[in-house]
Amino acid sequence: MISRNVTRSEAIKLGLSTYSTGNPCKHGHICERWVINYSCVQCTKSINAKSFQKHKQKRIVQSIEYTKRNPQQRKSISAKYYQKNKDKLLKNRDKTKDLERLKTWVQNNPHLVNANTARRRAQRLRATPSWVNNKELQLIYETCPTGHEVDHIIPLRHPLVCGLHVPWNLEHLTAEENRKKSNNFEPYELKY
Repeated sequence: MISRNVTRSEAIKLGLSTYSTGNPCKHGHICERWVINYSCVQCTKSINAKSFQKHKQKRIVQSIEYTKRNPQQRKSISAKYYQKNKDKLLKNRDKTKDLERLKTWVQNNPHLVNANTARRRAQRLRATPSWVNNKELQLIYETCPTGHEVDHIIPLRHPLVCGLHVPWNLEHLTAEENRKKSNNFEPYELKY
């Protein structure tokens, strides 16, 4: 950084890229100016930002084309940048984007969310045998009609019995029927 009220000629002698006279630019910014062209640093930044927005799509296309032509060089550049800025990148990682991506995935895959939730719950209760085919379980959740829920015919937790989280112990019920049934088990209702 430079000290206040350094003239352009002094900045050139010191080998600095910016200088400050303390006088405002034509837009009223009292900040450093570039030695190379006398322009205000803050004005230059706002001009560059506007230019970037104006040509953003063109730059994205150019970047994609460059990556296609030079995949190894792009990987090398990215790897070097990541290694150099690893701490900063991990520290400043945008958590909101991760949450938005997760919310979108959850909205697009409710059957997978339900299947995973049931599997975790069943594992916690030790109700999923190691030999069960998880793809069959997932298929039951995928084929669940809208407005219905997957229910365990024999509940996973009940004072009399302990059902398993297996495909033949699952059925589709409406939300209302599932709430009525709750955690109840009536042996005479079983139909083998």
